[in-house]
Amino acid sequence: KALERANAAASSVGGLVKEGQARSGNGPSTKSLGGNIADLGRRKGPGQLPRLRPYVMAAMFVAMLRKRQQSRVEELRKEMREEISDLSETYMEVGKSWLRRVVRTSIMNATSEEGLNLEIVPPSNKKVLFLKVGLTESELKERTVKLCVRVKGIINGLHSTIENAQLAMPKPLLEFIGKLITPGVFFPPDFILETEKDCLSLTEDLRLQDATPQDQKLIASNFLLTRLLIMKMVVDPWRSKLASGTENKTLKKNMITIGTLLYSVCLQALSENDKEVKMDPAAEKLLLSPDDRTYMLSQIDDQFKIDMAALVNRILEQWRLAALGKGPATIPRVAQPKKDRQAKEERDAPADSNEGGDKGEKGHEDEDKGSEGNDEEKDGEDTNRTKDSTKSEDND
Repeated sequence: KALERANAAASSVGGLVKEGQARSGNGPSTKSLGGNIADLGRRKGPGQLPRLRPYVMAAMFVAMLRKRQQSRVEELRKEMREEISDLSETYMEVGKSWLRRVVRTSIMNATSEEGLNLEIVPPSNKKVLFLKVGLTESELKERTVKLCVRVKGIINGLHSTIENAQLAMPKPLLEFIGKLITPGVFFPPDFILETEKDCLSLTEDLRLQDATPQDQKLIASNFLLTRLLIMKMVVDPWRSKLASGTENKTLKKNMITIGTLLYSVCLQALSENDKEVKMDPAAEKLLLSPDDRTYMLSQIDDQFKIDMAALVNRILEQWRLAALGKGPATIPRVAQPKKDRQAKEERDAPADSNEGGDKGEKGHEDEDKGSEGNDEEKDGEDTNRTKDSTKSEDND
């Protein structure tokens, strides 16, 4: 903006110089501002140079102002990039600690179950030495259901961050996300991902010119979900100290498969009808190969992907509003009747997870008991308030 003001001032000075030439009898000139100033230096007519001296000084002042503004922009760009580079490392650790509380249970369950295999490959009836090799249709369906359950557990954990105040995103992390998604920010070259370069409106020096709500959700998702959750916690939970089982080839492949489906759901949530967000090359190296990924996604129910993408979009939208100060970090949860909750769980639960359904019913019973306890506490508080008000009236 300062450079634009300097250019406008230079244009006005050019008009003044032309006006001075017209008054001195030289007529209008079509030369540039620099050419007019050079001509003024060569004129030796009586009274002409002193008369135009203020215009020459004004042009020199504008040139000096423009140079100062350019140096100020360079300083601002350097300061902002250094600030983001320094703060990004700090807030990555803050984000890890926060996300670890949110997804710890889901990741530990996925890495502790012995014999769990989530590899999605085409079924086969081949036999080697009278032994069947490959998956059957029923085994493939069972693995697909288990994979969806794990991914849904992680997304539900993320959704709890906008409903449970105790799990809400820390305020300093929200403020940092707000800086990243505000137009005018300068991104360091080693910070921004390829998908952001392709989808965002950036200048040559990586300044964010304009950002739609979908662009802001892309930046927040790449920092929190792509960089932290998927690339560092889901794909390699042993390094993040989230895994409960010993690392082996099968469990490693299971977590890569979970991360691939989770990332695909996030990309679907960020994509619009006329704007598709593609997988980032840095994340793609850590996930399934393109052929395996394509086949795995073809086996996942389309409605499941749509529902999970809508849930991720709702999470990102609430994070975006909270980071910009336009909404709270959490939103009130809409209570569901107990019968509706049980019917929904029975409908969504896989066929081979009766034990999980029983645990879910017990969990809801505990929630109901907890809510009853809370009601009793509220009644007690109301009673105490009534007593206090009665005492105050007596004192009056």
